[in-house]
Amino acid sequence: MIHKCPNCFHRFKEEDALFRCVSIPQICPHQDDIIYKEFHKDHTGLQGRILRSSPSTPLTKIKNYFRPILEKFCEECATPTTQRLCPRCHHDLDPLFFQGQFIAIGFICQRIQELEAFVSYLKKALEKGLAHDLGYVLRPQKSLTKFDLYLEKGTGKGNKLPLLHLKFYPLNPEKLKNTHVFDGLFLFCDKVNAVEGRSYVPDAVNTLLLSQETDQSSAQTKITTPVALVYSCIESLVSLLPEAHPLFHPPHHAGGYNQKDGVRISSDMLAYTGYWFGPNILEILKKHFGRYRLFCQSFSYPEAQPFMPNSGWRVEDPVLWLLSLLKYI
Repeated sequence: MIHKCPNCFHRFKEEDALFRCVSIPQICPHQDDIIYKEFHKDHTGLQGRILRSSPSTPLTKIKNYFRPILEKFCEECATPTTQRLCPRCHHDLDPLFFQGQFIAIGFICQRIQELEAFVSYLKKALEKGLAHDLGYVLRPQKSLTKFDLYLEKGTGKGNKLPLLHLKFYPLNPEKLKNTHVFDGLFLFCDKVNAVEGRSYVPDAVNTLLLSQETDQSSAQTKITTPVALVYSCIESLVSLLPEAHPLFHPPHHAGGYNQKDGVRISSDMLAYTGYWFGPNILEILKKHFGRYRLFCQSFSYPEAQPFMPNSGWRVEDPVLWLLSLLKYI
């Protein structure tokens, strides 16, 4: 299986991963890891010794493929280590990294608090039954950041991977130049600044498109990475949509993403997008995005409280849509 580094997005096989000695400097002197510093600009200290894999011969390649080396002994101090590294940027890999599939989701929003709230409410939804409905269990990991989630597959039928690692990245213009490295892009769109009936582009969409214009290699091509345009305006739609609309009822995702509800919500949100921002936005979406869908959620929808107290409303929809596209649910 080919794995993708969560730091530099380099793709590599497990047998090509490096090791790092974890001994304290008094036992095994630490070294100046120039490669690590190049990819981690805020790091200035010394690192444990790099331990490379066994010499690459046809026989060792075959042996490592069927039985990857999980532990290595330092040549200097003979201390065993299981700390694996990306062979390109020397980023420390989580102990569970090679047990499943890593999914990178880029997040474009005006405030980092939006991403923090999104991941927090998504985690609550998974804990309160969503993960079980999908056949997964949310696995706690102390080593993870607040933007990481691990979903462990139950013992069911099918060939789905036993573990999914979802990582959400707040994106700046520099990172947006390489949208192809992400498995999905989530654009938080705010209708507050829209002037009804006039030509306008949501800030998140504009940020993404401007980044592509500065990259000559991608300026003339569609963005092939799946794009979710997410609104947080359910409250303002109560008077515009019928009471029976799926937006106003608890989502049903047992066994996977509810395509029927998703298509209807996306279609209606597309119509209101044209109304809020002008018809030009609809042509812009068709021209620049290969695969996209529109969503609407809320972090404080009052009607959600009887069903999911202190939880967001439909925050999981774009994530499940992406996982269904990637054939993980």
